[in-house]
Amino acid sequence: MASDLLGYLYVNTNNGVYRYDRNSDQFEKIYDPVSHIKVDKANNVWIRIKEKWSILNTQTGELNTPNYDGKAAGGVNTAFCIYNNDLYTFIGQKVYRFNYAKNEFVFLSHIARLGWKYSFCTGIHGEVMDIRQQFWII
Repeated sequence: MASDLLGYLYVNTNNGVYRYDRNSDQFEKIYDPVSHIKVDKANNVWIRIKEKWSILNTQTGELNTPNYDGKAAGGVNTAFCIYNNDLYTFIGQKVYRFNYAKNEFVFLSHIARLGWKYSFCTGIHGEVMDIRQQFWII
């Protein structure tokens, strides 16, 4: 489940992704079932389907699947972390940050070089911070 800045609620079920409109008090099916759904700070609805994260156009149902450093990705980790205005995801031990201007994920670093020990993030908002305001992958 996820919600956007316009007040829509997105619910992923075995029958598909539904958008709840509180004004009409109705659910509308907008896509087939997916494994995960998130909304970023830019109000993009992201879905994970076929082991990739894609932006779902909620009006047309079209998908925009960003590249990773200019190349199509294979299996992408299920982790999807939003921290401040940045969006992070992972392939193996590599950390990628989404570049909104280029509409692609750009390699940031290897988890080992950043001192991160694990490959997925947790927290209600997809982020965990320590007392020094450092972003952690746990």
